[in-house]
Amino acid sequence: MNGIIGSSASYSNISRHCDFFCFTAIKEKISAIFRCIQEFLSHFFQRFYPLKEKKIQLSAPSIQYIPNSIEWNVKIETKRCWMRPFLPADFPQLVKLWQDPDVMKFNGDGKQKSEEWIQEKLIDACKFQEKSYIGTYCIHDKKNNDFIGNFSLESRYTEGEIAVGLILHKKYHDQKFGSEIGFAIAEYIRSLRDRGFSEGKYAIRAIVTTVHPKNTASWKIQEKVGLTFEKNAIVGNNGLRKFYRANFI
Repeated sequence: MNGIIGSSASYSNISRHCDFFCFTAIKEKISAIFRCIQEFLSHFFQRFYPLKEKKIQLSAPSIQYIPNSIEWNVKIETKRCWMRPFLPADFPQLVKLWQDPDVMKFNGDGKQKSEEWIQEKLIDACKFQEKSYIGTYCIHDKKNNDFIGNFSLESRYTEGEIAVGLILHKKYHDQKFGSEIGFAIAEYIRSLRDRGFSEGKYAIRAIVTTVHPKNTASWKIQEKVGLTFEKNAIVGNNGLRKFYRANFI
């Protein structure tokens, strides 16, 4: 009797296990079917009903040369920003920006900068900008006047090139500020050519930039502004970089 009861219990357990495995298999098949449907619908809508990227109109920036105690002074305005040469009072803002690891990972050697290094850089920038356009410029948000980043211009007179660098607080990433500011910088450099920097020893013949290979957002900015990819090359301690260029002549 016990043997018969034990056998019945075993069959019952086997039956329950079979039901469980069957249910699990059916559930997995249904999930697989739903995944296939989702993938199909995703590809379908991407192909026939693509999402339109929100575009910001890049209107011509206002570039105003301001005569004052500093021989070389300028104010550049875009739809959402205004820019000017750095002043010694801007030091705390630059420290906050250049000591943010998320901001600096794709810039220079990827390391945060010390206050001493930043101070030395800023002193040099202010010294140069008393007599020329070379140096560092701060960028402000028109809406609230907040400091949002900086751009720099470095001249390579032997090649007639202007090397441009741009760094923005991460709060302002992915909002098209990069292309808006980049376009204004390009227009500013064109205006310099109109002010006598189109001929002779200090002629500006090209804009050049270098971009970290993993900084894909920056690639798009270069292309939107009108620069074209030139080459990949090692830049000192900064490692591999993508070079972009726009020639004026």
